[in-house]
Amino acid sequence: MSAATQKNNHMDFNAADADITIISSDNVTFKIHSVNLSTHSNAFPTFGFSTDASQPARFEEHSDILKVLFAWIYPDDPPDPQTLPYTTLLDLAHAAHKYRIGSLILVCDIRIFEREAVRQKEPIQTLKYALLYAREAKADLCARETIMIPAIDMVGNLDTVDYIEWTLYKEHCLDLYFKHTVPSPSRQGKQVPYPEVQKWIKKMADARFAGIDYTVPFARGPNRT
Repeated sequence: MSAATQKNNHMDFNAADADITIISSDNVTFKIHSVNLSTHSNAFPTFGFSTDASQPARFEEHSDILKVLFAWIYPDDPPDPQTLPYTTLLDLAHAAHKYRIGSLILVCDIRIFEREAVRQKEPIQTLKYALLYAREAKADLCARETIMIPAIDMVGNLDTVDYIEWTLYKEHCLDLYFKHTVPSPSRQGKQVPYPEVQKWIKKMADARFAGIDYTVPFARGPNRT
């Protein structure tokens, strides 16, 4: 049976004494308690929730996002976002910021940034997330995964300022690569393969070798102090 009943009420959020009604973008109804919402979300009552359950509020988020979001305002063990598909995890993190549920923001950030394999799944979206919520150190981390992404793919995903920062960052990384590596005779006059550059860039970003500063901060821009 679906998580939504035949009346389109979510079966896990359908308490008779709930005083707030929220409808998702796919028309699933959630009935929740204002006391729980106000305890866990700094957005209440900023978003103008009515405590008359007969006057529902419509949310832009899909029910798959809201069912996890609302689970975090109740005392039962909430679901671990790590089990979600990565794009769903990012949508959940955006919603957690929007409705200011601090505990969920913290967990989402850990799941988004903790492992390289996770960041590689959606490198552009992960970088956008870090930039949007002023995670400068995390933006440095995520930017490494975008070095070899074509500019045409980045220009439509970053705002103007961030795109300029990204192009300067990429140019600086490649300059460092060609400055501090000695091409073999077989490479002279040939373009170095992208995978080789990317491998070197990751090494460069993680450590310092032979007294050369290989660290390249993205969020502050390579030409800034």
